[in-house]
Amino acid sequence: NSGDYARASQLFAEAVKYDKTNAQYYVHLGMSQIQEAKFDEALATFEQAESRTHQKNEVQAAKRGQGIAHLYKGDYAGALDAFSKALASAGNRYTAQEIDILFYLAEAQERSGDSVGSVLTYTKIIEQTGNADAYMLRGMAYQQVGDNTNAENDLYKALEMNRKNYKVYLSLYRVLFEQGKERDAEKVLKEALTLTAKSGEDYTNQGLIYMYLEDFEQALTAFDTAVSQGYTEAYFGKAQNYMHQENYEEAIGCFDLYFTEHTDSALAYNEYGVCLEKVGRYAEAAAAFATG
Repeated sequence: NSGDYARASQLFAEAVKYDKTNAQYYVHLGMSQIQEAKFDEALATFEQAESRTHQKNEVQAAKRGQGIAHLYKGDYAGALDAFSKALASAGNRYTAQEIDILFYLAEAQERSGDSVGSVLTYTKIIEQTGNADAYMLRGMAYQQVGDNTNAENDLYKALEMNRKNYKVYLSLYRVLFEQGKERDAEKVLKEALTLTAKSGEDYTNQGLIYMYLEDFEQALTAFDTAVSQGYTEAYFGKAQNYMHQENYEEAIGCFDLYFTEHTDSALAYNEYGVCLEKVGRYAEAAAAFATG
């Protein structure tokens, strides 16, 4: 719970030595290994968990773990297969664990390009729980398939249920902006600025809001605050902020800092390539686009 996953893995490994028949120990060990990015080890551990139990919830937990390991590894086909198998024995009413698996399944569908499938999965969650996050995520999935009307409806519903989530405001802004509802979009951003930023992620989202409102100085302050709190993803937003001002050299420097820890965003590589191209570094730009 404190985030010391290496120590957790060590202790769960010791627990397994004492009782090799306890599937839950293996599941916990596998989840710790996932947090250490030891995905192949985690997959092997979950297989051991599954081989040591016939309890439905424990088998399901092992399949859930396999799906998460595949998802974080970037193997979306493997993730979809594992999550589908985990849900194979689900009844008409989902358990809390099954609802959690549905969220992961929808994420795997989204990442694999099946936005329609993710819409349907989020709908199952909403039908049972009315969860605000599910409305937000389904709204974003609707946006991906070009259904801005349903996206707008879902995001307004999510906002009605939770007015403390920057992601809802930003997603709703993009949907409204794409429909040409610029006045409504600006209103949503200004309302979002009434939220109190606490974490690095909050300050990054706040920076994006200022950037969309073209207050680039305030945006830079927010991004720098996020970075000072150790939230290195803010470098991406900071780079975009410089791009909006056509300051491509500064943007490139921010992208370089961003890529030291984050290398899985196609959008970041695309925008990095644009910046490199703008300053005449064509070979590097081509490489960035290829990576993206």
